[in-house]
Amino acid sequence: MQDYSIDVVYAWAQLGVDTGAQLPEIADTLEHARAYKYSTRQRIQEVERFVEFFTARDQLGDTETSFVFIRRAYHKKAMMLHPDRNLNNKAAEEQLKLINNAFALIDAIHREARDYYRQSEEARRAIEKEARETREREMPPSLKEAKKKPHKETHDTENREEKPHAHAAHGFHVRKYVAASVPRFIRTARLSHVPVSCVIGSWHVMQENDVNYIYDIIMLPEREFLRARMHLSTPTVASPALQRGGFSPSYIPKDMKSVVVPSDEPHPERYAKEHFLREFGAEGKGN
Repeated sequence: MQDYSIDVVYAWAQLGVDTGAQLPEIADTLEHARAYKYSTRQRIQEVERFVEFFTARDQLGDTETSFVFIRRAYHKKAMMLHPDRNLNNKAAEEQLKLINNAFALIDAIHREARDYYRQSEEARRAIEKEARETREREMPPSLKEAKKKPHKETHDTENREEKPHAHAAHGFHVRKYVAASVPRFIRTARLSHVPVSCVIGSWHVMQENDVNYIYDIIMLPEREFLRARMHLSTPTVASPALQRGGFSPSYIPKDMKSVVVPSDEPHPERYAKEHFLREFGAEGKGN
């Protein structure tokens, strides 16, 4: 079994996810908490903090990197970006701020984890049980039903071919797509890992003060869109995927649209694209 650093295990436990959970699942926990009708501001802020922690760790290592090596990586990067070595270099200053914030959060979570594991096992079990139950309550009903229903294997080739359509109606193969428009300079900086083929259109905004923007309309499956949205809105720390495009402000799309593709549609992606082009076109966006 993989030995993880106590700060990582602690963060998983507080989120109520399984040991080894990766960033997409962790991001889903945040989206579910935000969407849940009875979530408190404190609950959402707590989940946001742990999501930022995993994103910060991704910047200096990964979930399998020990805290000692995370600290070494931080000191090495901080020395490389130190103002004395980068005179009048604004980009280096911004990068240094990012990794300072990232390590400060990792260090704080590590300290909390050490205190947490000094508690009795019984106390920890109660806390972790509550975290799992809270996460379960926040999950959408369709996901809860999908978890409850076991997937039955069959050796009947004909039945196997019919499964995707039968399961689509019950949440096993949710063919849901989401689209929104994002300023191009932010998309290229923060979503450089998203294929260009996901851009289905664009529109141009002209303003009197000569600050003109080109907006790209991106379309992704719901799960991938939620992950992209997290990259767009991360305020203080950033993963390596964001660094390739340099520093850019956080952004939250304000015109998100979604569509569930019918289960009998043979070309779901094309169906969704045509739907969104009609929707955005009706608002005078897209080309």
